[in-house]
Amino acid sequence: MFTPPKSSPRSTETVLCVPTPLELERLRRVAPAVLEEGRWRTVSVLGFGPVAAAARGAQLMATHPGAPFLLVGIAGRYEGGPAPGEAARFGRVALDGVGADEGPAHLLPGDMGLPQWHGDASASRVEQTLALGGPEGAPTLLTVCAASGDPAAAALRTARHGAAAEDMEGFGLAFAGHLAGSSVEIVRGISNEAGDRDVARWRIDDALAAAAALAAELTS
Repeated sequence: MFTPPKSSPRSTETVLCVPTPLELERLRRVAPAVLEEGRWRTVSVLGFGPVAAAARGAQLMATHPGAPFLLVGIAGRYEGGPAPGEAARFGRVALDGVGADEGPAHLLPGDMGLPQWHGDASASRVEQTLALGGPEGAPTLLTVCAASGDPAAAALRTARHGAAAEDMEGFGLAFAGHLAGSSVEIVRGISNEAGDRDVARWRIDDALAAAAALAAELTS
């Protein structure tokens, strides 16, 4: 497996990825300095969900070979993870939602002896994860194909993967990086408790402001 370097990249060398136009517009409003022209090698919207993120990420990595990538956006908190309004840099990313069945009966690819990618011999209950550039002890991020619909669904995923938060794009970009040999960092601001679908309670602006500050610190 390709292991990203632990040194922090310079922002002018880095491709900044934002999952959705909504997050990009809110970043422009709450943290305009992080999007100043010339700060990044380029800024790109990835698209919503792991498939769009993987496809667009692969395209960007072919266009910018060797460049480090940084994904910045919002995420939902699992029990024990950072609080809403805070941000985190992640050390590993896993994927949930690919496999068989749903809910407590869900089988991950490894449970069926079908690893997600060729060359990974793991077929255990602990699903394959991809290393990111975060420091030792940095939390695990879980990418999901559909956001948790309620706290019970979030609790199942927490127990299954031991993750601190869920997003919908991180694994896709990291897997593109795994294949291309491009380093990937992920910084997510925590906007809500995973499973809380009442957007009126979400702290999107606070989360993105915190994520922008951490991204700026990481690439300064």
